[in-house]
Amino acid sequence: MLAWGPGPRAGTARLYYTAMGGEPGNYHFVVSYSDNEGRTWRQGFVADHTRGWFGGYEDLVVDTNPASPNYGTLYLAYNWPKDRSSGTGLRVVASGDYGRTFAETEVPKLAAPAGYGDAWRIGYRLATAPDGSAYVAGYQLDMKVWRYSAPFSKGGYSNIGRIAFGVTRLSFDRTARRLTRGPTVLATKLPETAWNLGWATALKGMNVGLAEPCWATGMVVDQDGRIHFAVAADGRIRILTSDDRGRTWRLRYLPQAPAAGGRAQRSMRPELVVGDGFVAVLFHTVDASGTSRTAGNAVAVSFDGGATWVGPRPVNGHRWRIGPIIATYNGPGLRDRAVLLADGWTIYFAYGDGRDGLTAAFGARIRVTPPTPEAPPTPTPEPTPAPPPTPEAPPTPEPAPAESPDPVANPAPEPTPSPAADPTASPAPEPADTPTSTPGPSASPAPDPTPAP
Repeated sequence: MLAWGPGPRAGTARLYYTAMGGEPGNYHFVVSYSDNEGRTWRQGFVADHTRGWFGGYEDLVVDTNPASPNYGTLYLAYNWPKDRSSGTGLRVVASGDYGRTFAETEVPKLAAPAGYGDAWRIGYRLATAPDGSAYVAGYQLDMKVWRYSAPFSKGGYSNIGRIAFGVTRLSFDRTARRLTRGPTVLATKLPETAWNLGWATALKGMNVGLAEPCWATGMVVDQDGRIHFAVAADGRIRILTSDDRGRTWRLRYLPQAPAAGGRAQRSMRPELVVGDGFVAVLFHTVDASGTSRTAGNAVAVSFDGGATWVGPRPVNGHRWRIGPIIATYNGPGLRDRAVLLADGWTIYFAYGDGRDGLTAAFGARIRVTPPTPEAPPTPTPEPTPAPPPTPEAPPTPEPAPAESPDPVANPAPEPTPSPAADPTASPAPEPADTPTSTPGPSASPAPDPTPAP
């Protein structure tokens, strides 16, 4: 994973790279940097304060806001086998001196429902804020039993207590080289359905489900300090916002994507980009039914903080069949990336696409057109709520861990929600879906994406 930031001298830039390195079975994340656009590299950090293992899933960002007191600070978040018998941890490291020294902190999990003491935590996302703070979000699957030797195994419905996403505020003191964190707050929890657990038959990959929400979420902080967090669930994109530094959250739903080829669409795998006065959601769409499902890409833009949306609209006219690649590869990969270019209105979206029958990376330039004072976006009547996902045949249960009961064929009733880790920070009630805006100011996709170099 790559991230750009300012360099140690005025007018220079530094490119950071992180990946797992070391001996097989004992990998640790390594951070390297380059001051000549990647021609040569220097290793700056090895995350060996945490136990190594065979896998990892990270996020890497740099505070690029010149007005921020932590301008240029680098943050890395990654999962690691904190307790080999009960679940993974969330580690965050930060550097305020361009990768020479790093401070670290461990982010605790959310308080779990009674009887589900193990937790599979992964899919972390980082975002920096104008006040110099940062936020880290992550997926937490509360389970009766989790196994280090089979981290993706969920053991069946009876082994699962909750699907949750938590957010934590981070504070970095670059003078003292100290990284601290606040409480982990429950932002949203999802129904325990086959779609959300990655068991939807048509979208099942080698180890994971293509639509499983843990692999791709989006998080940004706008110029006013509002946090925007996007999570996919049951074919809809949840847009969560917080105006009090992540203590409480408001839930809205992104409007559904338009039909493609006569088939209704479901949405998954969101990414967020924020600019001056707008926030954009980039995501994948998939046919809601059919034996030969196809996938595509879409974009929606809000100019009023997520209250109304222009779109969703297709990024391009290409769609691809999931079937030929899903069984061999994990579809189009596990996560996409979108960034705002220097002009402040052009988004570059790099995404996985299987149009040639193989997994490939493509890129699209999307121009955001701001609204004019004469024709502001006008909310339309509230849309009819989406129907529930097409019922899937009950999944063939995975072999349950020895310590857990046998999985059942149908989901158990949803457990009673437990309070978030911070008792004063309960999530806001879930309101109805947001209205869409009438066509007008729009995000205008480029005519056709070109393969990424």
